[in-house]
Amino acid sequence: MVRRIINWLKPGGRFVASLGSGECPGWMGEWLGAEMFFSHYDASTYELLVRAVGLNIEHAELVDQDNDDARFLWAIARRSAD
Repeated sequence: MVRRIINWLKPGGRFVASLGSGECPGWMGEWLGAEMFFSHYDASTYELLVRAVGLNIEHAELVDQDNDDARFLWAIARRSAD
């Protein structure tokens, strides 16, 4: 998915994302009233993946979710102007 994102962006375009911050191979349960499935990598793996596709990370911050025991990586990255 991360590999495809760079093709959606215009040169100089920004990618803004909230990503998992801890390794989670899979979780199923109710979330916001619906049955959901989540999985994600840890924060450092996401940063490597974002850089590997050619995006330049401008800001990355770990943020605690306010109503749950969860933490997310908020990232802003930019595609080069080519």
